[in-house]
Amino acid sequence: FKYEFNHPDTALNFIRQGLGIALLPELTLKATTGKLCSVALEPTFYRQISLLAKEPPVEGSPLFLLQKCMETLTDEGLL
Repeated sequence: FKYEFNHPDTALNFIRQGLGIALLPELTLKATTGKLCSVALEPTFYRQISLLAKEPPVEGSPLFLLQKCMETLTDEGLL
């Protein structure tokens, strides 16, 4: 059987009941309590994330500055 969940807690509850295994983000594992074990995968997997805002960022706002930093790092091949 294969199940897909939208929330990591649902997958963790299945695992706690002995009903399967799951691939989860490392941050999810750091917040986990109880008797669960994890195995790091090699090679390491990465995922893209996005920053969302209601409107285009106003010049000088933290979001605007972050966007400019990301553009600079991308232009310089660092991202």
